[in-house]
Amino acid sequence: MVGVLLGVVSCASIPTDSAVTSGGPALPERPVRELVAGPAAGVRPAELVAAFLEAAPGAPDEYEVARSFLTPERAGQWRPEQGTVVYSGDAPAVRVSGEVIDVPGNGSGPVAGVDPEESPAAEAPPADTPAAADSDPAPEPQPVSASVRVEVAATVDADGRFVPAPTGQTQVVDFVLRRVGGQWRIDELPDVVLVSEPDFAFQYRNYPLWFLDPAREVLVPESRWLPNTGAAVTRLVSELLEGPSPWLAEAVVTAIPPGTQLAPPRSVITEAGAAVLELTGQAREASRDDRALMRAQMLATLQPVLGVREVELRVDGGELDVPAGRAVPTVDEATVADPVLVDDSSVLRLRGTRLVPVERVGSLAGLDASNPAVSLDGMRFAVLTSQRSQLRLLELGTGEWSEARLTGFDLTPPSFDRRGFVWTTSAPSDGTVRAVALSGDPVSVEATWLAGRRISTLRVSRDGARVVVASTDDDGLGHVDVAGVVRGGDGTPTRLVEAPSRSIAPQLERVDEAVWIGSGELAVLGGEQLTDAPRVHYVAVGGPRRPGRSELPGMTGIAGGQGQRSVLVTLDDGRVLTPSGTTWAQVVAGGLARDPAYPG
Repeated sequence: MVGVLLGVVSCASIPTDSAVTSGGPALPERPVRELVAGPAAGVRPAELVAAFLEAAPGAPDEYEVARSFLTPERAGQWRPEQGTVVYSGDAPAVRVSGEVIDVPGNGSGPVAGVDPEESPAAEAPPADTPAAADSDPAPEPQPVSASVRVEVAATVDADGRFVPAPTGQTQVVDFVLRRVGGQWRIDELPDVVLVSEPDFAFQYRNYPLWFLDPAREVLVPESRWLPNTGAAVTRLVSELLEGPSPWLAEAVVTAIPPGTQLAPPRSVITEAGAAVLELTGQAREASRDDRALMRAQMLATLQPVLGVREVELRVDGGELDVPAGRAVPTVDEATVADPVLVDDSSVLRLRGTRLVPVERVGSLAGLDASNPAVSLDGMRFAVLTSQRSQLRLLELGTGEWSEARLTGFDLTPPSFDRRGFVWTTSAPSDGTVRAVALSGDPVSVEATWLAGRRISTLRVSRDGARVVVASTDDDGLGHVDVAGVVRGGDGTPTRLVEAPSRSIAPQLERVDEAVWIGSGELAVLGGEQLTDAPRVHYVAVGGPRRPGRSELPGMTGIAGGQGQRSVLVTLDDGRVLTPSGTTWAQVVAGGLARDPAYPG
């Protein structure tokens, strides 16, 4: 088999860092991988399929090499961008009429020989083998079938949506091969690409699409995973113009007028650090303010693409008039204030390793207070009292805690949103959650998909458009769900629309708590088995999960600010710790304060 050698560096598991972040540990070096240049003459069906599977992840060539393994008719019809199956474990085996051949993977070297016990009937002599002069022409071999079974780690759909698979899920991919000019070629195969986890880490990238919260104050991301090719810019713009996924569509808005598309030839030109977008006439319908927001959305979406520093919008060959300014921040750009804790009588801020009482906050003595929360602007506070059966609120300047604004059984730790509502709910769910403002009656927020579960945490994202819910079902299995927040015209939340079922961390059977540590990442306290001691797992929203941090006996709670270094864990002896390299460092001694929570 002809191949070229290429040295690559890639991590040994699916990457989770957002494309808009930087830093982190150096990636481990991968062995040199032999790239397939095309089908060699005379290869047998199993060898051909094995080589095709090696070539298919080579997305930088727009699948040109992979198409050379197909019949001419199928090569023009195959649509690999329709889906990706990311597989884990050992390299798959190709089965053809009793023949088995292992697919080399992750730098394992050239294709190995076929199983010595293969059925002789599986292969016919090559069609170009000279025949004896007095013999009849050899009949043309019939098409043969081949199949590959893989252990699925995740799937990526045609729009780049990443869905991790539950542990143990498998998938069989079938092929049909026939002779073309005396050589075996693939004539039937699904519109999908099989990619190993290491190849996915190297060939694909997380590109968030950025929309707006309903108040148009901050940007809200939705992750898409695309092959890291020159076509990524055009695909990103097309996906942004199409809008968000259904679960998020009612929770965000876009400044892009309906129906706006890329104008023919529907490609984006990048030059001198600028992406030039030729749009259809609908773009003119945007107001001047919306044009600035539209450009902000597109610039935030395209900035992860190497070299893009500006966006130019055009219609009918002329530049669209876009006013300067109106830069819209992402919540990741904001500084998250210090976390708060409580002791038996006070609300305290954690500054480094010092506990500082919050001024102008009334005493909590005798209230059996726990689980404090603070608004993003630092002006409002909430606590649970009376064994987590009451929610009390306070606004700086009033000095005193309110009477119970909401009551329930084993209320979840309160969480403030950008619109001033405090969210909590009784742990046994009836299919609704509760939200309450400083003034006004509590409102019930529809969440029928939670009915029958026991909720441990509900946290609103700092953009206010999404929530993460950690819960346990009747079978004792944990769930981490992200949902879009639907609001009325005055900002009152009315309904939660869940993302596709079990799409976040399905490998975790035990889920104790989940918190936001950025606009696109969660920290989850849980375990892969119900009997596992809990540890901290980092999960990308719409992306993969990182392996858990080193186990720390006695973890009972978790808090998250901005980034993994902000994470705080509480132990059953009352100590509060934070990550320090590969281990943990104590920041609060046991007995001094409890229940840390960051703003939000």
